Amino acid sequence: MSSTDALPTRRTIVYVDGFNLYFGLVQQGWRRYLWLDVYAFGASILRPDQRLVRVHYFTSEITGPPDKLGRQRSYLAAVRTLPGVTIHRGRYESDQVKCSKCGVALACPKCLKLWFDNNEKMTDVKIATGMIVDAFQNRYDDAILISGDADQKPTIDYVRKLFPDKNAYVCFPPSRKSYHLEVAATGVITAHEENFRKSQFPQVVTTSPGRSVTKPPSWR
Repeated sequence: MSSTDALPTRRTIVYVDGFNLYFGLVQQGWRRYLWLDVYAFGASILRPDQRLVRVHYFTSEITGPPDKLGRQRSYLAAVRTLPGVTIHRGRYESDQVKCSKCGVALACPKCLKLWFDNNEKMTDVKIATGMIVDAFQNRYDDAILISGDADQKPTIDYVRKLFPDKNAYVCFPPSRKSYHLEVAATGVITAHEENFRKSQFPQVVTTSPGRSVTKPPSWR
């Protein structure tokens, strides 16, 4: 066998559900790994026959508070420096929490401040659309979805049904798992703590001449 025969041949695209990954790391107690180089991480979980060609990162800009928004903007600025990574934005909206019976807005019984529920909009649809369109345009042989969101089961079902020559794997973030995704996918790719530890940005990332962002102190 020649050295060429041993090269990875299956074009692979990684689709990252940003919030699902973020909250999984936080729940696991791994805030120190939030400063994640998603391209390096995607490359670290590949099978031997796979070749990473693109990472799609899906997220939405939060509405506040300012310190959290600042951390998110610093992180996205770092991600934008990565060749081979595309950021896709949805919307992050705050909706009033209302009584399911009468429809009256609910408030804190002590301070009377209205309750709001923060919801991410459009991200699920963009992930699904991206995976299916990329399959139609033959941009990958294998897709890897990093998410534990069971709502993406139909996406994997359609990819595997319409394109039987393509694989759709799932990689669960820490503290996230879905039986429905596991059953639907070609297989499950396991990410270990070492994959996160070895895929970190440097403490300071240069974003443009004279500009840089630093890993947030609460992520250290």
